[in-house]
Amino acid sequence: MSYILALVDGILVLGSVLVAVSIYPMGRYSPFLAEPYPILKVMIVVFVAEVTLYYLELMDLKLLRHRIRMSVQLLKAFGVCSLTLVVIYFMFPHIAMSHRTLFVSLALMFVLTFSWRLIYPWIANNSLFRERILIVGTGDLARQIYKDIGE
Repeated sequence: MSYILALVDGILVLGSVLVAVSIYPMGRYSPFLAEPYPILKVMIVVFVAEVTLYYLELMDLKLLRHRIRMSVQLLKAFGVCSLTLVVIYFMFPHIAMSHRTLFVSLALMFVLTFSWRLIYPWIANNSLFRERILIVGTGDLARQIYKDIGE
């Protein structure tokens, strides 16, 4: 289930960057594909966003139950993502996006990933994804397994 969460996160991040690029092209007057390294520019944003989501533990399914903590972690992740991208763009200015495009893509990423994380528990609790299990025993290990599965 966490792979599905990560896959859809990646698709949403990529989609939000592509929507932002279509709204505000990379340069002032040039189309997106006429820019040098257009795919590299998009993939750097997607990679940095996914890595920050992973390292700030937003791929952990247990965090989805705590909505306030999840929102704070998501805000931190996009803050770290934007600062990391600023450092990368400072070091390599030829792969930088315009500031409008970056701002719109980060805002869209936040809205889409936050909405996805609110909807995901409802989808995961669907009867299609449930499995029946039998825990044999009443010892400490059996209780710990029951507790872990419940979480």
